Amino acid sequence: MRDPLVRPEPPEGMQLRARILVPGDPGQMTGGYLYDAWVAAGLSVRGHDVAVLDLHAPATDEALAVLGTVVVVDELAHREYLARARRKPREFLALVHHLSSWEPADQHPRSWLVGAREEAFLRRASAVVTTSSRSGERLFRYAPTVLPPVADVGAVPKGRAGFRAECTFVSVGTITARKQLLPLVRAARAELGPTDRLLIIGDDRYEPAYAKAVYAEAAGDPRIVFLGVLPREELLAHVAKADALFLVSSFEGYGMAAAEALALGTPIVVTAVVAEALGAAVRPGENAIVIDGVDRLGDVLSELRSRPLVFARPPALPQAGAVLDGWERVLQRASGKKRART
Repeated sequence: MRDPLVRPEPPEGMQLRARILVPGDPGQMTGGYLYDAWVAAGLSVRGHDVAVLDLHAPATDEALAVLGTVVVVDELAHREYLARARRKPREFLALVHHLSSWEPADQHPRSWLVGAREEAFLRRASAVVTTSSRSGERLFRYAPTVLPPVADVGAVPKGRAGFRAECTFVSVGTITARKQLLPLVRAARAELGPTDRLLIIGDDRYEPAYAKAVYAEAAGDPRIVFLGVLPREELLAHVAKADALFLVSSFEGYGMAAAEALALGTPIVVTAVVAEALGAAVRPGENAIVIDGVDRLGDVLSELRSRPLVFARPPALPQAGAVLDGWERVLQRASGKKRART
C-alpha cells in the first residue's frame, strides 16, 4: 500500500544536507518519529541529503562532522542533547511537535522539571521549527526565532456510503495517559456491538502502569484488540479500512495519526485540543466529530454505529509539496549560518 504522504518528485541533485536527531531507533512507530521519517524521505526524493539518526549511534558524530550539515534536534531528544551539547557545542535547529510540560499536570507530576529542561534546550537552539501554528504561538518566549510551521499533510479523500453491520474503529498512538485510552476502552466495552472491533495500535513501554490499567479494563473482551507496534504499511492499511480513527488526547501539538487518517479518507473522532491543532483540516460533521471531553465517547460510538460520516468534499489539508517547500526554506536559511555556538 503506497504511503499517501510521500509524493515523489524527480531528484535535482544534492542541494541541502541535514540530519534529524532522535533518541533511539528512528524506525519507531510513534507520531514524532513518523513525521521525521516522512520529512527525510520527502526531501531525499527531491534530491537533498536528509536522514534521521539515532543520537546515540556510533556513526552519528561522524555524520554531523561533515561540512555543511544542518543539525535538527527533535524535542524528543531534548534531555540527551543537552548533555551532548555541553561536551560538543554546535548550532542546531529544534523541531517541536509539542512540549511535554504543556500536558496536564495530573498526568505529569514533575512537569516543572521537564519544563525547565525543555526551556534550556530551546534556548540553546538557533531557531525553532514547529509542526503547528498552535504550538508556534506558545514557543516565542523560549527561542530567538520561531519559524513558520511545517506540518505533516496529505489528502486522498474517499466517500463512505455507509457503515457495514460490523464496524471497525482504530486508535493509533502510544498507550499513555495523555492519549486517554482508558476512557475509550470503557466506552467501547459499553457501546460496541457484538461484531464490532476497536483496534489499538501503539507502544506500551512508556507508561507501563497506565498500559497495565488499560489492559485490565479490556481483559476478556474480544472486541478490543491490541496490535502493538506495527510496520508502517500494515498500520496504514488498518487505518484506511477503519470506519473511524479515535485520537482523544488531552494535548497534541499536531496529531499526526489523525492527519494521516484524513489523508487516507478515514473520518476521525478527536478532542477539541486535537481539532485546534489540526486547524482547517477538521470539518465537524463531514470528516470529523469533535468532543470537548472523553465523557462523550460512549455517545459518539453509538452515533457512529448508526450514522456514518461521509466526506462531502476533500478535506482542507495543505499539500505535501508545500510542506516540503517550507522545509527547504528552513534548511536553506540554516545552511547560510556558519557561526559556531558556544
